[in-house]
Amino acid sequence: MSQAKLVDFAGRLSELAEDHRRILDAVNRSQQVAAYYQEDASKWRAAVALLKGELIRQHQAQLYRSNEGKFAVLRRQVYEHFRDVVFQNWDPAQAPDGIYYHDAFLLAQKETWGARMNEATYRRRWNELADKRVTNPPLLEWEKPGYYVLAQLEGSTQ
Repeated sequence: MSQAKLVDFAGRLSELAEDHRRILDAVNRSQQVAAYYQEDASKWRAAVALLKGELIRQHQAQLYRSNEGKFAVLRRQVYEHFRDVVFQNWDPAQAPDGIYYHDAFLLAQKETWGARMNEATYRRRWNELADKRVTNPPLLEWEKPGYYVLAQLEGSTQ
């Protein structure tokens, strides 16, 4: 083999070795960059999950407030029916605990607004009327579960 061919062959080997080293360096750099971006993305995912959870909680709280308003008309109808019809017919001697919600529900079924209402919805509205978190002051009171009377409201006459 001539000297020129050997030099050319050795040069080619050194070029291949240099190319191999540059490729390995590029792979190492890309792995480091990928690790950085993966770590950054995981931080972003955690932050987004935290914000999403907070948004869901806020949305649920807003839904509760909107539901509070949503049932205001139905609560008003249930209360007026209780006050004007059911409570007027209550005999404390026969039922000292109050008026049982099921009996009042049967009377409400005869009304146009209560004809399509189910018993659970009716009782929920009564419980809301007796809950100071929903109606402050509460308009109904109960001593025994399921039995309700009109609340003694301070500063008003009934």
